[in-house]
Amino acid sequence: MEYIYTFVGGHPDYVWLSKGAFYRQFGLTQALGYLERIRGTLAHEAKQERCKKCFYTGLRHAFADIDGLGKLYNGAFGPESTAPNAIAFGIRYLGWINDRYKNLFGLLFDMYRHGLMHTHLIRTARYKKNGRWYFLGWAMTDDRQDHLALRTDGRRTLLIVSVPQLVDDTISAIDRFGSDLRAAGPNSRLLSRFKRGYQGTSTTLREPEPLPPVKKAISMTRTPKRLRLKEYSRPGIDWIRRNT
Repeated sequence: MEYIYTFVGGHPDYVWLSKGAFYRQFGLTQALGYLERIRGTLAHEAKQERCKKCFYTGLRHAFADIDGLGKLYNGAFGPESTAPNAIAFGIRYLGWINDRYKNLFGLLFDMYRHGLMHTHLIRTARYKKNGRWYFLGWAMTDDRQDHLALRTDGRRTLLIVSVPQLVDDTISAIDRFGSDLRAAGPNSRLLSRFKRGYQGTSTTLREPEPLPPVKKAISMTRTPKRLRLKEYSRPGIDWIRRNT
């Protein structure tokens, strides 16, 4: 029998439930309570306890939570499709707060989230406009008025992120998600997706499979492939072309 470590919001906050018990006991109240825990942690660690100019702290927390919220929103069970889930949530809920997210969130995810999580450096990019290459860089600030602004110097453009504004927008997105769950009700498809996403996150992990035979090491002299932006960055690049 599989067990799910389930948020119940009482004392204790989490209990082990069988799959059947989880689907009987985890309802709208538990889903809203779990969202409130995410919201509280984000507000505390990325806002209240973040020191000014500690840009990475806010970004890491916000993007990590958006990853998880995307699973709950789309009802994604497995570990795959993290980016599409997060982008779907970002476009829907962050886009409700600021219309620019609808065009830019995939690109933000590609440049800011992927770069920061994987290499400790936010990615830069280049794109073509009128047959010429232009270069896209990043900048982080505490100034809210510059959030998602473009700063252009010749063929170089910066896509600016205000870290405190992104954190506040993510908190507002969580609030809106909760409001949608309340409005949809306890028998809604939205809550069903939430429960499936939660189950996929919290179900008990099994021991790993035996390791496959060791493959021959790849020669480091081979010419590396050129890195490209992901397809979900295309709307953002198209928007930047139109606005620079």
